[in-house]
Amino acid sequence: MILDKQEDNCFVVIAYCIMNNHAHFLIYTEDLEKLGKTMHNVNLKYSQMYNKENQRCGIVFRNRYKSEPIYNTT
Repeated sequence: MILDKQEDNCFVVIAYCIMNNHAHFLIYTEDLEKLGKTMHNVNLKYSQMYNKENQRCGIVFRNRYKSEPIYNTT
């Protein structure tokens, strides 16, 4: 489980795949209202790390994230 202490968000990353120009995440959360802020923080922190490692600046992901809820797994 990942705990974002700044926002006191609890969410679970079930699966992820980081590709060369985008990423896919399967996330469980009980508070859908905070998902946007959580994804903003994830993208921001990843971009900062990626830019530092690659000695570059600027955006890493061009577009806003897209999400689709999964309510039933059967």
